[in-house]
Amino acid sequence: MVTTAALAAGVDFPASQVIFESLAMGIDWISVQDFLQMSGRAGRPDYHDRGIVVLMPVPGKSYTNSQSDTEEEVAIKLLQGEMLSIGVEYGESEQLEEILASIAVTSSVQDLRLIHNLMFGSFDLDKQILRLQSYRFVERKGNKITLTRFGKIVAAHFLPVSKAFLIRDAVLEENDPLKIVTNLEFFDAAYFKYSNQIGSSLHVNMPSRVFQGATLDIVFDGESLSQLDAKIRELMLNFASDFLTCVCKDSPYCGCAEQKFSEKIIRLRTEELDPTNIIKKLEDKYGVSAYQGDVFGYLDNAVRNLDAVELIAKVHSKKGVAEEAKKLKKKVQG
Repeated sequence: MVTTAALAAGVDFPASQVIFESLAMGIDWISVQDFLQMSGRAGRPDYHDRGIVVLMPVPGKSYTNSQSDTEEEVAIKLLQGEMLSIGVEYGESEQLEEILASIAVTSSVQDLRLIHNLMFGSFDLDKQILRLQSYRFVERKGNKITLTRFGKIVAAHFLPVSKAFLIRDAVLEENDPLKIVTNLEFFDAAYFKYSNQIGSSLHVNMPSRVFQGATLDIVFDGESLSQLDAKIRELMLNFASDFLTCVCKDSPYCGCAEQKFSEKIIRLRTEELDPTNIIKKLEDKYGVSAYQGDVFGYLDNAVRNLDAVELIAKVHSKKGVAEEAKKLKKKVQG
């Protein structure tokens, strides 16, 4: 099996022997970490008694003028080098999520500290507990700490704090659950089926991804559309009519197109179409396609977010929003 250096760092293959034909990755020498990662692929428990690593440095060779060492000198450094110690640092959002997950399995502050001390990353636990209390995610009485109803929902659905607040605020405003979930997460893995033909007709490098700036520029430009084949032009006009008609100052880069397209996918699902037929509908009307796995994954996330919307709405006594979220969730689940 032959790979590039970048791919070799991630290949999961029970090889007995690894051969380094060169020691460069692009214009840079590979690092000790890269070398140990790749050489560690040689020999696997239950497969081999030992692994063999072969280096083939070319004496005096370098790949760019900026490389002062030669390849055989790099080989010696790699063989003698040690892995650098790399610390783990959690962002604030990850810190809060980690604490909420731990509180879900223990109500003891002492146990919480023990769990925290076993983690790779380090941060101020007491400070973040106070923050969670201020957010009303947790309640603490002496050595006992518990999740509030809101906190349980956030922990159970692995919601980032920012997303939890977005859902709560939208629920309090009694927004449509469909709007809530499509604003939380856009489906942006769509591509134009005829991007090559469009690029050839307009003599431009047409990106295949639908929601890239350059793509929207072309679709939004009426003069460009007039130069397209009649069939493709109709598809583009359908797309522009359904997704690019908003009055936002930053249109078409305001996010409305992505949000409306995401709504379309969920609405098609409520018509009992599976991902395959959803894609077929999008191709037939807009010339836009997607991978089945991406559509399935988006719908799966929508169900999880709708469940969170329903529960958070119940916490805040927004029965109408909760009921609508429940109905929509059932339709998406099928």
